Amino acid sequence: MARIVTVVRDGSGNRANIVWNVDEAGNIRRVGEARAGEISLVSAVPIGSGRFVTAVRDGSGNLANIAWSVDNEGNIRRLGEARAGEISLVSAVSLLV
Repeated sequence: MARIVTVVRDGSGNRANIVWNVDEAGNIRRVGEARAGEISLVSAVPIGSGRFVTAVRDGSGNLANIAWSVDNEGNIRRLGEARAGEISLVSAVSLLV
């Protein structure tokens, strides 16, 4: 089984992190989600086993980087965040260290 997370701006303009399991036959099953506030742009990057960071332009136009973890059952937990000023675009890149 593989696990993926999709990070989207939903129909109401809010962030939704959705966890999916993909079995060996290619069947996809939704197993968890976490929703957060208003965003206009989003990017996500894995940072380790079961962890990822979303970089978003929030409802005020500012950058918010938020770290998340996904447990073995597919539950998402918000770990921490860092914010910066106004942005017009957003992208995230994982660095190998």
